[in-house]
Amino acid sequence: MLREDLRIFIREKHWEGCGGLTLTEEMKVTIAAQACLISLCLQRKYYPNVLSVFVYPGAAQQSSSVDPTASDGVAMALVADDQGINVDIRSELNEARAKAQPGFFAAFPEFEPTLTGSLPAGSLAYAGIADPGHALVSLLAQASANQPGLAAGVAALVQRVKQLGKIDLETELLPSLGHEAAFALQPAASGSGIPYLEFLSSGIDPQRADRALASLQGPIADALNASTGQAPSFSENKVNGVTAHSMQVSPTVNLTYAIADTVLLIATDPAAVKQLSGDEPTLADDSTFKEATAGLPSSVSLLAYLNFSGLITLGEQAGLAQDPAYEAFAPEIRKLQALGLAVQESPTQLATDVRLVVGSEASAAPSGDQNPTPKD
Repeated sequence: MLREDLRIFIREKHWEGCGGLTLTEEMKVTIAAQACLISLCLQRKYYPNVLSVFVYPGAAQQSSSVDPTASDGVAMALVADDQGINVDIRSELNEARAKAQPGFFAAFPEFEPTLTGSLPAGSLAYAGIADPGHALVSLLAQASANQPGLAAGVAALVQRVKQLGKIDLETELLPSLGHEAAFALQPAASGSGIPYLEFLSSGIDPQRADRALASLQGPIADALNASTGQAPSFSENKVNGVTAHSMQVSPTVNLTYAIADTVLLIATDPAAVKQLSGDEPTLADDSTFKEATAGLPSSVSLLAYLNFSGLITLGEQAGLAQDPAYEAFAPEIRKLQALGLAVQESPTQLATDVRLVVGSEASAAPSGDQNPTPKD
């Protein structure tokens, strides 16, 4: 079946090499094979709205799923079934070279994610790592070797904060960030219409984190005053018994932080504090999240999730649905439901597992409702 799909795809499309590239039949077959593998679980297999394929020259960019400096070999498997597509990549590492030149994911210790049980169901995006303070220090060390300009800029920022707030971020704030962290994008709180970002960290030292964040209130307010000409300040209020510290940065951003027991929350909307009460359904219980992460390893260096159904709805509500170019592909795009990603790095292997969940039918086009309904 795949061979016949290849022939039809190659025959029906206009192919053109760009930038002086001479397009060969081998190139066409390679590109068509990737397209047809992805479309095996779709009803409209041959991309009827794609009329031409333009191929450009250029060196392939190494992704973070393969460590080019330490890899002795790479294997990849792609499987399509009725629920979607699974991609597994294994990069076997030379232990000595990997230690001498650590790859990107070497900065992230392995852990078993638990904060998905603290994030709300219906989250639009999530990324989880262990020991965020250690991870950031390791990434800065990598940047010092590979991107010295970036590292110098961060060092200057740290020094500036130390001068203004009398706090050393590296020795006082980062070590207090706990043993697990989650970054998430949440649907708009009721009535706001704007999604918000949040950072959640567990296993923190509450007194140490509270002192560090309190010391940063002044420098943050001063920086915003210099850029806006206003004089914002943090205020305190109780949300479900938790003290929230908030500052209105803009009409759509209300910078908020709160500490509940050994959990730290930083968000762009105080509505996020409500989740610390633990009374609402969580991301770990969300059926879409479960489907996207089914079969992924339980112990990882990084776990990530994208709720495509919610993100696509959000984009269409923001005006994407009125774009003619988007509308041509909208029926197929709306079939994308979610994506789960797990990365594991050990001294001898970098393993990447991806699961893309694809529905058999396109989800309904968005209505006026600004809040995607969580799937539980």
